[in-house]
Amino acid sequence: METNIEKLQQKKNRLYNELEKVIKEIAIQEDIQHQLQNGAGVGKKSRSNFEREIRAKFRIANNL
Repeated sequence: METNIEKLQQKKNRLYNELEKVIKEIAIQEDIQHQLQNGAGVGKKSRSNFEREIRAKFRIANNL
């Protein structure tokens, strides 16, 4: 039987995990926006490829 403190700790951990996901997504979007403003990605197809590359690099960097 879980105590109230254990339940709150689990909720806190879930919220931290969600917050981490949001922070990563913000960082990715900021990086993409910065790169696009500097001329990366011309046209819709190259932009989507560019976004995929940025997301892949970000995942690799965070898993090290």
